[in-house]
Amino acid sequence: MSNFNVRLFLVIILLIFSAFWAHNLQKAPENPQGSPDFSSLSLNIGEWRGSETEVTGQTKAILETGSVLRRKCILGDNAIWVVVVHYPDNKIALHLPESCYEGEGSAVTEKGLDRIISQGREFPVNRLILKGNKGDQVMLYYFQSLDFKTPSYGLLRWQMILNR
Repeated sequence: MSNFNVRLFLVIILLIFSAFWAHNLQKAPENPQGSPDFSSLSLNIGEWRGSETEVTGQTKAILETGSVLRRKCILGDNAIWVVVVHYPDNKIALHLPESCYEGEGSAVTEKGLDRIISQGREFPVNRLILKGNKGDQVMLYYFQSLDFKTPSYGLLRWQMILNR
């Protein structure tokens, strides 16, 4: 068999495998857990006092989910925002959160990793410094799919593919 025929055969096998794999991904079942009950989460975080803030229908439409939690927590003159966006299945094409802020006119001036402690366990999160029309902001975020938590967008996407 000539080199051309071997390469052609390998390309055909690869295309068949890719088509089969893509077809099976489209038939993936939805996450049976459904939408979370955000009302069971405490409004307060330590000494920070929180309040619910409205998430508009337009924001939910852009995010393609109705499961969005947005709270403003205040301690003295400082304020933080707690935002949770939940997708009940893995069919949504996610993007990095900084894309939303850049779309609103903010600029990312610093990127890095940080660590937070939750329920007595420490884990890594992404840390962004944003400057823009809403003032200077620090954003900490991570991704979670089922029990898998990571600051890495690439690892999240890989985990989502494996769980389909």
